[in-house]
Amino acid sequence: FLELAIDVIQRQGRTILFSSHILADVERIADRIGVLVAGKLVVDCSLDELKSRVKKLRVIFPERTPEGLTLTDIINKWALGREMVLAVAKWNQQKQSILATFRPESCTEVPMTLEDIFIECTRPASAVMPQESEV
Repeated sequence: FLELAIDVIQRQGRTILFSSHILADVERIADRIGVLVAGKLVVDCSLDELKSRVKKLRVIFPERTPEGLTLTDIINKWALGREMVLAVAKWNQQKQSILATFRPESCTEVPMTLEDIFIECTRPASAVMPQESEV
């Protein structure tokens, strides 16, 4: 079925509404992504836009993670010892500068598939719409 759908899209220039829990297939053929959470559309953008807006960061601090570290649009955050992992919507230079003021030893972007982004955006109490905005 998937190969037929790709063929129709490429040859006939048609639009296909594709709903699946197999997100690797969705990522392979979709131009635009929509995600519903509890009946609310929380994501509606191109796959490229979504991947550029949502970032997962692994941050290591010299000592314990700082308690005062807050950024807008945090989808998910966990910390243990010196390590903090953040999933952030609307990642931009201003947020990067704020994070830098806490002087982390390292800050590494963790690659995310569509499935990873979907999981982060649909966790309870974390349905932050990853759209462009000021910090």
